Amino acid sequence: MRPFVIAGVVLCTATASHAAIFSVDYLASGDGLITRDTATNLDWLDWTQGLNLSYLGMVSQLQAGGQFEGWRYATEAELFTLMSNAGAPNPGGRTVGNVPAVTTMLGLLGANNYFSFLGAGNSSVAFLQDPNNLPAGSFGPIAALTLETFDNPLTAKAGEIGAGRNDLAFGVGHALVRTVPAPGAFALLGVAGLAAARRRRI
Repeated sequence: MRPFVIAGVVLCTATASHAAIFSVDYLASGDGLITRDTATNLDWLDWTQGLNLSYLGMVSQLQAGGQFEGWRYATEAELFTLMSNAGAPNPGGRTVGNVPAVTTMLGLLGANNYFSFLGAGNSSVAFLQDPNNLPAGSFGPIAALTLETFDNPLTAKAGEIGAGRNDLAFGVGHALVRTVPAPGAFALLGVAGLAAARRRRI
């Protein structure tokens, strides 16, 4: 058992030291609809997916047999962690320093330009997990990832929580995540399993 535990610690350390955020294909080769964060082991579906669905409409599609089965709504903490891992110095705020990271994440997650009417040059807005299980017709939280170009100097929001009607669809995206199985961990478990089987046969 001891070698297995030690190997597990080494695996976690190696994974953390090589953390990265990059694009992954989802439905077809080259579609790049997933953004993978290896630091949290989470896949993020592009926020431009499901724009025709309201919050409650998406909830039904997350169930077994639904279009987005296997995904779930991200939390506010997960959003801020993603932006921090992407290099945003001020997750949750709007600063000049956030511009590079937010620009990169808008390219990865997809911009739906929800705030174009405010003069924002590039923006994306998506529903987050509703912690209060609010009923139809109520207001729930949304995540707003916004790059605003009307300020001088240029500034960017690295995540903002606002209010949005969760029973209607106004071109708001959906911040959906799923856990990525760690191939290295599965390989490690496989080796441990083979070793255990060998011991049983001896």
